[in-house]
Amino acid sequence: MWTKVQEREESRRPQAYGRLTVGTHLTPYLVGAMRSLVNDGKWKPNDGPLIVDNTGVYLIWPEAGEEIVKQGAREGRDGWPSSVATLAELLKQDGVFETSYGNDMGMTEVVDKSGDVHQAYKLKKPSTVIETYDAADYQKAA
Repeated sequence: MWTKVQEREESRRPQAYGRLTVGTHLTPYLVGAMRSLVNDGKWKPNDGPLIVDNTGVYLIWPEAGEEIVKQGAREGRDGWPSSVATLAELLKQDGVFETSYGNDMGMTEVVDKSGDVHQAYKLKKPSTVIETYDAADYQKAA
């Protein structure tokens, strides 16, 4: 009897079938919201929370996070994160943000066109948000 119980319990453990995911995977929708903000002209390179240079694409945080939260509310998405901290954790966990350098939160400093320094997350793949990103178009590093 003990052997049967042990076999059944081992088959129910998450290690037997991979990582347990509850609910809908939000990352494709979050990335879609960011793309919409760019395509609709609400985010323009180097104007607002979107900093673009020859090293990549950066989102000034928490300003960009607040815009993403508002975009989800405009689209009427159920289960959309309402906290920018939660949003950042989701995007970091799913590998959208490059967090291997910078401070302990994975953020780095960038300078906007007026010379102000901001904390920002760098996108691992710039074309995730800006389809036509080409580093040669942005010679100056932020």
